[in-house]
Amino acid sequence: MPRPLADTIPPHQLVQLPFALKFPGFRNYWVGLLVSVTGYQMLVLFSLGWLMSHELSGDVRYLGYMATALAVPAIGLNLIGGTLADKADAKRLLGITQFSMGVVVGILALLTALEIVKMWHAVGAAFLIGIAQAFDNPIRQAIFPRLISREALSSAVALNSAVWTGTRIYAPFIAGVIIGRSGIAPAIFVSMAGFFMLGLISQTLRVLPPQTSGGGVLREMSLGFQFIVKEPIFFILIGMTFSFAAFGMSYVFLMPVFADDVLKVGAEKIGYLMGAAGVGALIGIAIGANLAKSRHKGWWLLDSGAIFGIFLILFAVVSHLELYVLSMAVLLIGDMSLSIYLMLVLTTLQGMVPDGLRGRVMGIFAITWSLVPLGALVSSQIAHYQGAPVAVAIGGGLVAASALGVSLATHHIRDLGRTAEKPVRV
Repeated sequence: MPRPLADTIPPHQLVQLPFALKFPGFRNYWVGLLVSVTGYQMLVLFSLGWLMSHELSGDVRYLGYMATALAVPAIGLNLIGGTLADKADAKRLLGITQFSMGVVVGILALLTALEIVKMWHAVGAAFLIGIAQAFDNPIRQAIFPRLISREALSSAVALNSAVWTGTRIYAPFIAGVIIGRSGIAPAIFVSMAGFFMLGLISQTLRVLPPQTSGGGVLREMSLGFQFIVKEPIFFILIGMTFSFAAFGMSYVFLMPVFADDVLKVGAEKIGYLMGAAGVGALIGIAIGANLAKSRHKGWWLLDSGAIFGIFLILFAVVSHLELYVLSMAVLLIGDMSLSIYLMLVLTTLQGMVPDGLRGRVMGIFAITWSLVPLGALVSSQIAHYQGAPVAVAIGGGLVAASALGVSLATHHIRDLGRTAEKPVRV
């Protein structure tokens, strides 16, 4: 495989987590990703939900409808997006997806500022963003390994994970503060700027061309799925993470409900609560990065997943009792455990996936993030009839049961770390 168009770093320097940032292309990409994801987290984790539940409707079920509009196209078009990620011009595709989302969000912000926004505008925007995400998620998973050497892969995975989890510390808080002090439209405009920033930066990158083959489009699309089905580690880890997303991670979409109906603290304080979860997640990345080489990696992975489910149940209990500070502590530990789990999963998958299938396989894994809002459809229905704490507790129980079931049913995950993890040959 040709070396990436980046600085060559001596192997003896591969000792620090930020090693990938020494590659100029990855460093520029990472900065753009940080800005873009900040805007995305503000929009999806807070602003859209607040617009739906407070500005347009007081019915919690509409959060589920919005989440479904976001998730369905992302899931349905994902295989096409993964195939293009392996075969197309990476930076051009990334630029198209980011600019497209920026335009959609900008239009929604303008409609909101003019006070003519309707329910179907918000749902339609979520649907269009979901379409773009079907192509954006796989290309982001495929592009960053082309900017670094393989020795820096674990560092790059950790840094990418730090963006998604770290922004949860401040992005919802920023959205909550802006909404509380200036209104919903300015918060959406800030999100728009983030998408345009990464779109511009992506066009400056020098990216290695993908490894292409002469197969037909349908055959190329099916190869990633066939690979996952044949490889037990990929099948189990992706399947388990799917269940975590559908049952557990969707609690974030219910935060506007917790703000008013459960904890009764309002937008700004719920931003602090989600920021505490982000702090825990960031701590979890650091822990997970250090556990990635552990001989007990498999057990750490399963245990951290089960702990996440247990702490979701605890969060449901303490929030129902209106214990705000304790809710922050519980979410911090719960998201720390989730982040450890995801870090160990990602380092395993990225380290073992063949380069020629990376976009398709990691694109299928990226459906995880689309299942989060889809799971919100179910949890919002439960929350409407039984309350948000009950919905979160049920999800936490299913997450813990999933981790326990895998640990009892198969040795493939328990054995991770006992042997060196190398790319699977196809």
